[in-house]
Amino acid sequence: MIILIEGPDGSGKSTLARKLADHFKAPMHHSARPLTGVQLRENMDYICELDARHDLVVIDRAGWVSEFIYSRAMFRDQMLSTYELLHYHNRAQIVIYCTADDYNIVEGKEHKPPEYMERLRESHDRVVSEYENFFSYPRRFTLLRYNYQSDDFSSFLKELNECVDLLR
Repeated sequence: MIILIEGPDGSGKSTLARKLADHFKAPMHHSARPLTGVQLRENMDYICELDARHDLVVIDRAGWVSEFIYSRAMFRDQMLSTYELLHYHNRAQIVIYCTADDYNIVEGKEHKPPEYMERLRESHDRVVSEYENFFSYPRRFTLLRYNYQSDDFSSFLKELNECVDLLR
């Protein structure tokens, strides 16, 4: 079973992934956005291998969702075909969409010029919008939302445990 954690930069994905991997005693894989289509496919195949070898795997941002979101938000061509996106997308049983009241996107960038910071905020807003749009459509997986700044982790974990138990 794959628990996939998605969301914009600064939404607490990595922190949540580590907590869930510890809770479920499951392997965790962090998928950074690869630079090439080949790297992206290798990453996706590796996630499928992990899924085949383990009862439960926690994935911190998988390329098949983030590649789609970021390519649309940044106005660039997708590195995966629609067929590939659907093939990988159907692997996840539970997707957790992380959000935040105040995204932490400027930490460590305070020294950048104001024009850079404005472009960063604009692109981040487009990414958030694309995620919201993506998760508004019907889906074949269980979707949970988690806001690390305002949601109670214990309540969220209880809901997640119930989902995992139902799908096992």
